[in-house]
This record gives sequence, C-alpha cells and structure tokens, in this order.
Amino acid sequence: MTGLRERKKARTRQEIVEAALELFEKKGFDETTIDDVAAAAEVSPRTIFRYFATKEDLVFLGQEEENRQIALLLKEVAKSADPIEELMRATRTVLLAPSATPEQFVRCQRLIERTPSLRAYQGRLFRKIEELVSSALLPARGSKHDVLHARLLAAVYLAALNVVMSSWIESGAKGVPTAELDMAEALLRRAFPRTASQAPEGRRRS
Repeated sequence: MTGLRERKKARTRQEIVEAALELFEKKGFDETTIDDVAAAAEVSPRTIFRYFATKEDLVFLGQEEENRQIALLLKEVAKSADPIEELMRATRTVLLAPSATPEQFVRCQRLIERTPSLRAYQGRLFRKIEELVSSALLPARGSKHDVLHARLLAAVYLAALNVVMSSWIESGAKGVPTAELDMAEALLRRAFPRTASQAPEGRRRS
C-alpha cells in the first residue's frame, strides 16, 4: 500500500508539473496563476501547494526541498568528518531521486533563461542555499576563519554544482551526472585541501 501511495503521489506531481509547463510556455510564467495550473491539472490549488511551496517551485522542481534535504543530511554528520565528502555524498543522495523527467528539466531551464523574474528568483534561491550549506558546515564554536572557510566552500560548491547541472540539462538530462559531480568534487578538494589537524586521528601522520 505504501508503494502504491507513493507512486500515485509521484504521478500527481508529474501531472502538475506538466500542466504548469504547458501553460508557462503558452501564456508566460508571470501571466499564469496557480488557479490556472490547478484547473489544467484538474486538482485544487491546495493540492498544488502540498507538492510545491511557490509558483516558482513548479519551474525549479522542488529545489528548495532538495536544499533542505542536503542541509539536514549535513547536520547529521560529525563536525570532525570530511566536509567535502559529506557535502558531495548528500548531493548525490538527493540527485539519485530525480524530481522530473529529462524533458521537463530541459523545458524548465529554457523557461528560466528567458524569464527575468525566474532568473531573479534563482539568484535569491542560490543565496538561501549558500546560507543553508555554510551554516550546516560551520563548527559549533567556529572562529571568524571557520565562518569564512564555510562560506567560501559553500559558494564554490554552489557555483560548481550550477555548472554541473546546467551542463547535464543542456546535454539532455539523461541518467545521473556522475562524472560531472566527480569533477566538481575534485575541484573542491584542490581549492580546499585538508590540513593535518583536520584529518581524522587514524589518518594523521605520526
């Protein structure tokens, strides 16, 4: 029963996204209302808000929820752990459960590129993500240096992830961008090498 319920929810979510994208492409994002989408998807506005926090979230495909998931996964990690390893592990965990079809990812990307209000929303979303990630990475009693390090790591991570996802979507959004994420992780490790004091006890040199 649980599996059936989850499949039904996933199907309803996809139908809402599809109805929204068709309207956004025909009428324009700013000109389309949630009531319009609800009518096209044959659901209530309340049902839409069970799956998506805002109208913009219909285009960003639940990105805010994915960001919260990543932040929560990071907070569960011991502060002595490798932050880059845990950051990328959390990212891969979330990306293994795609929130849309490849075609929908491509269509959403095109809408964002040609809609000024969506590009502005994307900027605000990135700033919010950066705050969530840097806060999750910051030690409980972090110094000014720790704060700056966490903010820089979050900023570089987001820039790299944005390039990875854009490249993946432009190439058709097939499968999972495993190779691209590996490249992003390698970049982060070169930019933020671990010192001996940061390494776990078992890995430090005597």
